[in-house]
Amino acid sequence: MKQAITRVTSTPRPAEFWQSLVQKWERSGQSQQAIADAAGVSVHTFQYWRSKLQSGGAGATIGRRGPTEFVEVALSPTKTTGAMPCRIRVGEQVVVELPELPPVGWLRELGGVR
Repeated sequence: MKQAITRVTSTPRPAEFWQSLVQKWERSGQSQQAIADAAGVSVHTFQYWRSKLQSGGAGATIGRRGPTEFVEVALSPTKTTGAMPCRIRVGEQVVVELPELPPVGWLRELGGVR
């Protein structure tokens, strides 16, 4: 028995792919539809990423990323009413949430900084 395909999904492409495709389109003089067809992507998805990259969304750091580094931040003592939660974003899809700010030494070890 044959089964109908009800949904087609594709592997997500990284922001770098879309940045490169948008740059290729800008240099080519071709239509967005032609570039999207040649790349095998939906023109609507191409337009979404073009808008996102131009607005500084995912593309704000595209092409400017260097090695990941931690920088020392000097904190001045303040009065708090309890623990200060900490959220660490790793890329676009991973967020580490901690109930309180960890010690600086722990952050250094996490980042491989000595």
